[in-house]
Amino acid sequence: MAHIRSLLLVLPFLPLWGVRERSAWAQALGTPPSAPPAPEGWSGMVALGLTGLVLLVIVGVVARLYDRRRTREADAIGLQSRLSDTLLADRTVQSSIVTTTVHAPLWKRSPFIVEVRGYVPNAEVRDAALRVVRREATKLRPDVEIADKLQIVPAPTDRSA
Repeated sequence: MAHIRSLLLVLPFLPLWGVRERSAWAQALGTPPSAPPAPEGWSGMVALGLTGLVLLVIVGVVARLYDRRRTREADAIGLQSRLSDTLLADRTVQSSIVTTTVHAPLWKRSPFIVEVRGYVPNAEVRDAALRVVRREATKLRPDVEIADKLQIVPAPTDRSA
């Protein structure tokens, strides 16, 4: 019984007993971390410089493409507003619903695409609207393609019984 009592007194301190020896043992057997070998001569600086140069070129190309896209979109918006104003001023197209949308590709040599959408009462008004858009668009930009998306919808006739 005395042995059990002494064991119960020692048991809570048993995990702490070997802490000092274990930590000393772990430190004694461990090896210090080794530093990576130093690069020979200027090779590390050259690699770092080339990496910086490549990143700088990539950022420059992305900035140039973004600026080009922004400029082309601004040109497209200007052309679209000019075409809308011209269609509103033309008497033959005033009674119809005709809108234009200008698409500007990113590449400079690609032509702008002008979509002419809407509803017109007959083929003569359709041809007049396309003629007005083509005339005004080629006046502002010679490299314009016209996409005809106009629909001919005859005006309803009033029938009273």
